[in-house]
Amino acid sequence: MNAEKSAQLNKVIADCFEVNVGVITPDTSFIKDLDASSLKRTVFVAELEELTGSTISVARIKKMETVSSLYEQLNEWLQ
Repeated sequence: MNAEKSAQLNKVIADCFEVNVGVITPDTSFIKDLDASSLKRTVFVAELEELTGSTISVARIKKMETVSSLYEQLNEWLQ
């Protein structure tokens, strides 16, 4: 994922999980670091779908533990 797309994604993550974008790193854990409740994840998926123009399964997002795992999945989905 290129730097521009990573920055856009980090902004969406920060907005959805109500944190400063500066704390988002590839190792950031959705559960431990971002307190990713079911409601926040649902909102996050909606934002991702808008950003990517693709349908994304909430169940697949729940399996991703870190931001880097999300980057990897998005690269696969968007190719």
